[in-house]
Amino acid sequence: VNLGLVSFQPAELVKILFVLYIASFVSRKRQELRNWMVGLLPSVTVGGMLFVLLMLEGDLGTALILSSVLGLMLFLGNARIPHLLTVLALGAIGGATMLHFSPARAERFACAWKPDECSEDAKWQTRNAQWAFGSGGATVVGLGNGLQTNQGFLLKSQSDFVYAVIGE
Repeated sequence: VNLGLVSFQPAELVKILFVLYIASFVSRKRQELRNWMVGLLPSVTVGGMLFVLLMLEGDLGTALILSSVLGLMLFLGNARIPHLLTVLALGAIGGATMLHFSPARAERFACAWKPDECSEDAKWQTRNAQWAFGSGGATVVGLGNGLQTNQGFLLKSQSDFVYAVIGE
């Protein structure tokens, strides 16, 4: 969202608000979290809706971060382990379904586990991020001044590969 002098990604605001919401929910419903319908289902429903919206925007990273935060906070909040494992299994099925319908995402995911077996296209972004990070050297070239960043070799450098931009 561009507001003239500043711009921001709504997902960044969602991260903060979601953590505050879940923290409030867990602190208020600590005893009810042991009950699937009263305690766990409402928080998982909100988390699931956010996950779907983020995935529709193509923001897998934020969706996984929020899912992990939700799971950790529910675990620390006294939710039952079998309930959390059920939600985790449903999430894994949903993730596998998404990978099935998105071959490009599936290939990138597979590259994380076996990079030597990936095509050059699938390794392109990761390789350029490594080059960006390495080209900074000990003295770095200055934030935003790197060749990999400025010449468009790092797609989504503002989010997915910000670490490489900073390292460059």
